[in-house]
Amino acid sequence: MHFIKTFIVFFLLINYISTAQTINNLTFNFNECENTNYSKCFKKKNIAVFSKLNNPSIEKTKFEQKVKQSIHKYITDHIGQEIIKKLNSSDTKTFGLTFWIKSSGRVNTNLLSSNIKGEKIFTKKLKFLCSKIHFNKKDNPLFNEYLNKQYVFLSKIRKDSTKGETNYSLHISNETKLNNSCTLPIYSGCHQLGKEYSLEEKYKAERKCIEHYINKLIQKKINTQVIWSTEKNLNDTYNLYEAKVTTLLLFKFDKNGIPSKPSALGIHPDLEKEVLRLFKFIPKATFPGTFNGKPVGFSFNLPIIFTTQKKAIVSDTQKNSF
Repeated sequence: MHFIKTFIVFFLLINYISTAQTINNLTFNFNECENTNYSKCFKKKNIAVFSKLNNPSIEKTKFEQKVKQSIHKYITDHIGQEIIKKLNSSDTKTFGLTFWIKSSGRVNTNLLSSNIKGEKIFTKKLKFLCSKIHFNKKDNPLFNEYLNKQYVFLSKIRKDSTKGETNYSLHISNETKLNNSCTLPIYSGCHQLGKEYSLEEKYKAERKCIEHYINKLIQKKINTQVIWSTEKNLNDTYNLYEAKVTTLLLFKFDKNGIPSKPSALGIHPDLEKEVLRLFKFIPKATFPGTFNGKPVGFSFNLPIIFTTQKKAIVSDTQKNSF
C-alpha cells in the first residue's frame, strides 16, 4: 500500500513538472520540424504568451503596453532575425502584423497578414505562432477589450553600431516623438495649427489634419465595388458584422515631400490591393518634413477604416417568401 501511494505521488510530481515545462516553454525550434507542419510537430507543446498578465488590478494603459511587449518578445524570440533580414533587403524598415481576435480569444489565422509578402514558409511560421496566442478573459477581464476586434502591431529595425560592429534589432514602433528641431511633412491648411499648443498637442493636431486631408481626397476615389464584395465575404465567411476593419497604408514622404515606398497591412488581401491603388492619389506635401531646418524623409502610417454592415434580421414571413 505504501509502495502504491509513493508511486502515485511520484507520478503526479513527474506529470506536474512535465506540464510546467510545457506551459513555460516560450520557444519552438522550427529546425526540428522538417516538413513545416508546425501544428503537428508541436502538438503537445503549449505556450503562455501573457503569463505575467493575470493581475486583475493592473491599470489599463499599463496592461495594453505589456500586451504589446509580450507579443513583441514572443515574435522576435522566434523569428526576429528572419524579419530583420527580410526588411533589410526591402524598402521598408517597419514590420507590421495584423490579425482578427475571435470571441474565444484565439487569433483567426485566416484573417492575418504582415507586410512581408510572398514568403510562404515565413508566413506559415507566423500563422503558427499567432495561433498559440490566447487573449483569455479568464486570465484577466481586461482581455475582453480585445475580443471580436482587429489587432495591429508595428515594430521597427534599429541600427546599433558599437566598437566597429553593426547590429540590428527590432523595437516596438511608437508614435514619433518630436522636438523643436523636427517638423512633420505638412499640407497647406495644416501648418498653421497648434501655435498655442504644447509640442505633443501640436504634433497630434497636425497629424490628425494630415490624415483628414488625405482621407478626404481618397474617399472620392474608393472603388465601392471592392468594398461591397469584401464586406460580403467578411459577413458570409467569418460572420463579421458591425466590425471595424482597418487597413494600414505605410509609406514615406521623401525629403521633397513626395509620397513613396507604399505597403499595405490589412486582414483582407482585396482591401490591401485597394489601399495600394489609392496611394497614387496622395499628393506631394506642401512643406517637407525637416530636422534642424533641413528637409528629411519621414515615415507615415495612414489608417483607412470601414465598418461592416449590421446583420439583417429576417422575419418568418420573409423566410417563407424566399
